[in-house]
Amino acid sequence: MTWQGIEGHDPVVEQFRRALRRGRLASTFLFIGPAGIGKRALALKLAQGLLCERAREVELAPCGGCSACQQVEARTHPDLLLISKPPEASFIPLRLFIGDDDQRLREGLCHDIALKPFRGGRKIAVIDDADFFNQEGANCLLKTLEEPPPKSVIILIGTSEQKQLPTIRSRSQIVRFQPLSQETVAQLLLTKNFVQEPQAAARLAALSEGSVQRAEIPLPSTTWRIEPSEPRLGIVKVNLVAASSADEISKAMADLQQRGATHFVLDLRDNPGGLLTAGVDIARLFLKDGIVMQQQYRGREVEDYRVEKPGPFTDIPLVVLINQGSASAAEIAAGALQATGRAPLIGTRSYGKDSIQLLFTLQDGSSLHVTAARWWVPGLGGLIKGQGLQPDQPVDPATAAANVDPYLQAALQHFFKTK
Repeated sequence: MTWQGIEGHDPVVEQFRRALRRGRLASTFLFIGPAGIGKRALALKLAQGLLCERAREVELAPCGGCSACQQVEARTHPDLLLISKPPEASFIPLRLFIGDDDQRLREGLCHDIALKPFRGGRKIAVIDDADFFNQEGANCLLKTLEEPPPKSVIILIGTSEQKQLPTIRSRSQIVRFQPLSQETVAQLLLTKNFVQEPQAAARLAALSEGSVQRAEIPLPSTTWRIEPSEPRLGIVKVNLVAASSADEISKAMADLQQRGATHFVLDLRDNPGGLLTAGVDIARLFLKDGIVMQQQYRGREVEDYRVEKPGPFTDIPLVVLINQGSASAAEIAAGALQATGRAPLIGTRSYGKDSIQLLFTLQDGSSLHVTAARWWVPGLGGLIKGQGLQPDQPVDPATAAANVDPYLQAALQHFFKTK
């Protein structure tokens, strides 16, 4: 379920509602859970709910429209105090708690939270990066935690209970957050437009361990190697079409050439796609000119995605491997290389995904996928939906001998006429 646009943490919200209904809301909370699952977003939304001028506090249903809600959203509410570790620092600086040397104990969180609320009924502090307290900083906060000012709420955000100093841990009510489900991570990746295809989102979500942040880490989408049986053959395997894929392929090609490869395989098998424009960028590496792809949104004119200048690998011998797991952006790259005659396709027909979809999250937590545009590769004779790309050299995996990759064998035969 979704609370205020935050996925997967309704039990935590209900825990706070129960405490508010009983009039027993604690003063200090320690949010513990993996990075990238929404702890900070939930802390800020709780602050909005507690400071909202229209909704009752016990409801935790911020209206989003009052001036207090808008100030929390803009991080400018005078009763909301935010602290986090600067990127260049090893620990949260002491000055954030007790002020600079010339303003010691006259500014900083410990001073500010003790002041009477300016406009809300509470003072709320959100301390991010609680994993990075040092002993000195924790000691400065100790008195505030032991004797919290009336109507104050302090939320500390960390990833592990074991990383917290005993001074902090023993004086906080610990709230444990669970990792997000794979389905939730995949939906968030699509909503944030990190990838555009459900298959690619599902693949990243499966590796995410329930964290959107981990799913978004730009892990290498490309691996490469020299074929042991034929040192002239370099194989570049692209597992996912990401923003970094073209650069990774360029690096792979240069490395393989330096190691003596003269012929190349671009392996797009079981590649579910990803970013459509990244598929265009892959094709541009190997083309001198022309249109890679055209797309059209409803009610708009056709857009051309052209090769702007000759790519760095326009003359090297190349084949592309595809199968039914090759989809979307992977089909753009493969289709453009086939349509221009730059490289033959070897394998089985591809998936056949030529639509661009928009994702809408509904109030009940479900999602709606709406097709907003279509794309096609000039020279392939129309849309590929349901048909896929047809290989120039078909491969029947069922006839392959044990421990033999029939796609790779077909590539070797194409280049070197091996038996």
